[in-house]
Amino acid sequence: MRAVLLDVFTDRRFTGNQLAVFPDGGSVPEGLRQDIAREIGFSETVFVDPPSHPTAGDARIRIFTPAVELPFAGHPVLGTAVALGVERSLPGGSVVTLECGVGPVPVELSADGTGGWMRQPIPTHEPVGDVDGLLAALGLPEAVLVAPVEVYDNGPRHIVVAVQDPAIVAALDVDHGRLLAVTGRDDTSVCAATGGEGWTTRVFAPGAGIPEDPATGSAAGPVGVHLLRHGLVDPGREIVLSQGVEMLRPSILRVRVDGLPDAIGGVGVGGSAVIVGELTFRR
Repeated sequence: MRAVLLDVFTDRRFTGNQLAVFPDGGSVPEGLRQDIAREIGFSETVFVDPPSHPTAGDARIRIFTPAVELPFAGHPVLGTAVALGVERSLPGGSVVTLECGVGPVPVELSADGTGGWMRQPIPTHEPVGDVDGLLAALGLPEAVLVAPVEVYDNGPRHIVVAVQDPAIVAALDVDHGRLLAVTGRDDTSVCAATGGEGWTTRVFAPGAGIPEDPATGSAAGPVGVHLLRHGLVDPGREIVLSQGVEMLRPSILRVRVDGLPDAIGGVGVGGSAVIVGELTFRR
């Protein structure tokens, strides 16, 4: 049982978000997949299976955190597309369509095959019920908010908290137990503008067994949608999210949201990935 190891949303190894991809998922028994993901301990581990139907995509992927299976996640989709591009000797610029729990997600590989852009599901959104409890768990006063706190759903659910200053994001002192009690399975993104097209973000997902994530592609799209909906970025303009700095795994995620604040037309998230090695499990 062989896995390819990648660092995703980075062009330098030993940074970004770690990912294990089993290109031949059929070699891994169903009953071992969650155990293997827990043993590896990365934010996510991917098992690549044949598509459910020849027209459903190039492959079906199953995504596991150390604690749960996810219907969609960004850095596993990007990293798997890059890994399959190498495994299958695909030319640069190829489109790899991955069948996820939320449906097919196409990834257009870069010209050199070391990254790409995915077209994400357009998320739904709703207000967060217990904003006071959430802010208390994050250690934030309401006065630092620059937009309403809302939760987005593109398969997994992401709470987005936009604040005034990147120093606030860097200094967060999160009560993870309290955050888990308030948010359950939802993860929480706290972001702030750093100037120009730049934003800094940190993402906490205790309900998925991930206290803090160094790069969260599935949250990056909702962050971009949130910022557009509340007039903090312009439609169609690429923004750059910096994440993972506090974990010593700096990551860069590129986001582009098309449409209007009340009529989102498309969500794209892109970045690079580096293959760093392989891992083999005995049967």
